[in-house]
Amino acid sequence: MGELAGELLVGVTVLIAVLLAATAVVVAWLVRSLRRRARVGRHPHSTAPVSWLAAGHPAASLHRRLRRAVTALRVAVPQPSRKRRRRGELTGVERLAGELEAHAAAVGQDLLFAARLRGSHRQRVLAALHQQVTDIEALTARIALAAQGRGVSPTADPAVLPRLAAELDSLEAAYGELAALEARAGLRRPA
Repeated sequence: MGELAGELLVGVTVLIAVLLAATAVVVAWLVRSLRRRARVGRHPHSTAPVSWLAAGHPAASLHRRLRRAVTALRVAVPQPSRKRRRRGELTGVERLAGELEAHAAAVGQDLLFAARLRGSHRQRVLAALHQQVTDIEALTARIALAAQGRGVSPTADPAVLPRLAAELDSLEAAYGELAALEARAGLRRPA
């Protein structure tokens, strides 16, 4: 009887150890998943606190808008392979999308900084960042249209945004000219 009780005790101990290990793995996976979800794009340095996934303060709200914009951007323009990025074989739209995503990650970092400020300083910084987030959302929509062959535009810091918008304007004009040429050549019906 003592031998059976010993085996039973060992079996229960092993079962408890396995259950604890499985629980630890699931918890670690959930924490990692939430931290990744709190990032802006694939940039690891743009991770906000996990609490920002549901927090109601302005910085968290702007951060969620940035995440949604980058997610929409990557749905429209998937991340090119490492091999193509290393070789520099990116299309104009892919290059603009990458630059916009990098800028969005930088704005995400600025939001983390702004959240630590207090009073009027915080309000001024958040107002400027609000405008950048709005610009990023608008440029995301333009890039998505460009990826479909109908238009383009990304964003970066305030100095980069006008340049990127100008490049997108040029790309959109080129798409228009190409469509007109195709229509005249009978390759495509006029829009």
